[in-house]
Amino acid sequence: MSDHHMPHHTLASDLSSEARRYLVDFRRRYSASDVVGFLDAASGGRVAVIGEAIIDEYAYVEPMGKSAKDAVIAVRALSQESQAGGAVAVANHAGAFANRVDLLTALGERESRDAFIREHLHEHVQPRFIYKAGSPTIVKRRFIDNYTAARLLEVYEFNDSVLGIDNEAAFLANLEELLPQVDVVVVADFGHGLISPAAARAIEGGARFLAVNAQTNSANLGFHTITKYQRADFVSIQEREIRLDRRDREGPLPGLLEELSGLLGTRATLVTRGKSGALLHTTAGTDECPSLAFRVVDRMGAGDAVFAVASLCVAAGVPADAVNFIANAVGAQAVTVVGNRTAVDREALERDITMLLTEVGE
Repeated sequence: MSDHHMPHHTLASDLSSEARRYLVDFRRRYSASDVVGFLDAASGGRVAVIGEAIIDEYAYVEPMGKSAKDAVIAVRALSQESQAGGAVAVANHAGAFANRVDLLTALGERESRDAFIREHLHEHVQPRFIYKAGSPTIVKRRFIDNYTAARLLEVYEFNDSVLGIDNEAAFLANLEELLPQVDVVVVADFGHGLISPAAARAIEGGARFLAVNAQTNSANLGFHTITKYQRADFVSIQEREIRLDRRDREGPLPGLLEELSGLLGTRATLVTRGKSGALLHTTAGTDECPSLAFRVVDRMGAGDAVFAVASLCVAAGVPADAVNFIANAVGAQAVTVVGNRTAVDREALERDITMLLTEVGE
């Protein structure tokens, strides 16, 4: 893939006063070179990413007004962009750090878009594909108002039924072969039928270090939560997702975090909260980091970047407060581009971190 660079814009002076106070406190504990050293530590080892491949399509349109005969908005098509999303995006983010990432995923038996996926893999990512019978590769198409960037409609092309007998056998065989070879297993489970309970148990049993994200989306709301898994070393989860899983709309987040962490036996659990930053819970307590973003273009895909990099950091034993800082720095970079157009650029991230920890307070 020719371009994996995110634009570099971060300036500490553009951040909120809360973020600036946080950075003043954080740099009392760590220098920029300390944090870059943590990123170096997170780059060792072989990684497997497991989950659904998704093609994210953005159709940019110009609304023309209400149809003369029906209660619908008519739009003019302007342009379209396709991106490699889902577990492919997570693997690409991980590939910006790890030298070897094995991607185990499913494409469709029909309309596989195999060539597109291969063309959009980071050079460090090695794919293992199964081809889901009677299915297309998952496509999520979003219609975007070109002027306001507001989403008007989403259309999914997918078959979210469970794998058939032959596909399941092939998937389990790949797991049996792959898991003993890797140091870190990163599961990006979008709840579209790839990972069965049997596959989840195999992953839990075979992974040396297991990081899991079980995404809630419009296709699986109420049917797919993180406690599909019985154990994990690291979990990354949105606030809404943990509240759905714990059936608790308003309870204090630290308590929910502690409860979920106890259930899964995690070393660390990260709750992302968008503009409110993130909480990272470990047995030592809960660390809070405010949002470090100053310019938001698109939040979609930022969670994939955060999950990938934070997983590697936790696996490498990076201190919890430093993991949370790195995760938020990654998220701040990711929201400056549309979706998964580009993966995390490590050099730009290191520059951002250096600026954040040297400019603040000046």
